[in-house]
Amino acid sequence: MILILSTNFDDDTNLVIEHLTNLGKKFIRLNDIDFFNGKTKLYFSLNNYRTNLFVENENIGKVNLDQVEVVWFRKFGFFEEYLKLLPDNLLNNFGLLNYLQSEHRATLSTILFFLKDKKWINHYSVLQNFN
Repeated sequence: MILILSTNFDDDTNLVIEHLTNLGKKFIRLNDIDFFNGKTKLYFSLNNYRTNLFVENENIGKVNLDQVEVVWFRKFGFFEEYLKLLPDNLLNNFGLLNYLQSEHRATLSTILFFLKDKKWINHYSVLQNFN
């Protein structure tokens, strides 16, 4: 299965998805904003001394990231994009912004950790200011 890490309304991602669909390839698309707004959730499962990470949203259902063979890292995980969605009065609340940014980093780190041994197209190391 191909995992596409993208953002909403990315035309290039939409074109690739159209092509993958025409080829009958199995894929899932995770948009970063959906983690921020709660539409996509992460689940851990501990079985036989092994931890599995699942993602779930209304479009893909519940998927074990262990099933992923290839990851396409496309415009995913830029915290500055989330700031555009916050009301002005929250942008001045540095405590809240620090909390949101730490949660964002933890979520992104978790996802990337579970995908670290997969084949990558555009490796996540291209993400600036990740740490």
